[in-house]
Amino acid sequence: MAIVQTTAGQLASMAPAWTPTYSYGSMRLYNDYYRTYAALYREQPNVRVCVEFLARNIAQLGLHVFRRVSDTDCVRLVDHELARVLKQPLPAQFKRTRFRLFNDLVSDLGIYWNAYLLKVRVDGAMGLLRVPPDMVTPQGGLVITGYEVTIGGRKKTYSPDEIVHVYGYNPEDAKQGLPPLETLRRVLAEEDAAGRNR
Repeated sequence: MAIVQTTAGQLASMAPAWTPTYSYGSMRLYNDYYRTYAALYREQPNVRVCVEFLARNIAQLGLHVFRRVSDTDCVRLVDHELARVLKQPLPAQFKRTRFRLFNDLVSDLGIYWNAYLLKVRVDGAMGLLRVPPDMVTPQGGLVITGYEVTIGGRKKTYSPDEIVHVYGYNPEDAKQGLPPLETLRRVLAEEDAAGRNR
């Protein structure tokens, strides 16, 4: 099967043995057996236990907003807009609590090393809505120029100031973090193969 890749807007055939090491949202375990990061989280108990442990414990910590007064002093802001949004990310009818916001944020970082929060306006107040990382594609080169979000087959592009993007380091891509599961690829592949063999 021929593999083609877009290079500078042109399609180019790649060498027969060439295969991408990963595509965002899934990884190759062995041969032609691919699993999405969500499937690995669902099927690998060790991955799920670690991610949920971190997410639950970090989400229950208090998070406050401060204004720096000097090098040695700061003042806690309880009535600031950011403090309000962090306390109640969306109005009560949406049932999205601060705990759920940070639980989801840390879980996304643990699986994808990327987390996306869409800034929304509800009843005139700002809110934060989680967008699953596999639905978002950062646009641009060394600097992010926009985010393409695909929901239900429909694509919409948001400007960088409409999305809060928390991400980690990636030596190959300045726009998004390298998923931690990539580092565990060999271990997860061995565990999966051993389970299938049994």
